[in-house]
Amino acid sequence: MRYDRIDNFWFVLGHEFAHIKNCDQSVDVDLVGTGAQPTDEKPEFEKKAEEMAATFLISARAMQEFVSRHRPKYPKLVIRDFTKKLGVHPGIVVGQLQYRKEISYSHSREMLCPIRDHIIKVASSDRWSAK
Repeated sequence: MRYDRIDNFWFVLGHEFAHIKNCDQSVDVDLVGTGAQPTDEKPEFEKKAEEMAATFLISARAMQEFVSRHRPKYPKLVIRDFTKKLGVHPGIVVGQLQYRKEISYSHSREMLCPIRDHIIKVASSDRWSAK
């Protein structure tokens, strides 16, 4: 819940599910900020968890085909049509495109809807909240 965005929520959840699936004996620390490890310096089990998280909701093939068809322009309507076919929220695709550096971090920012309020209604705690 550190970043109140739908793309980050699902990526982190997929990342942690990957650790469970792979029986990794690790605790993720310093995921972001000045202490964060660059991807190329991370251990293999972390790289594998990141790959699995990236394909948690959208297959690598579907995402690559979408990028190949539409690069370098990604109109909002095209993003929304793609997500309707996949049955995922548009913010998931926007987050993937931003991470891949296909679009700027300001592109389609409104699609990266906040999610914290939906989660804390059913969660026992939210350590990132300023409350």
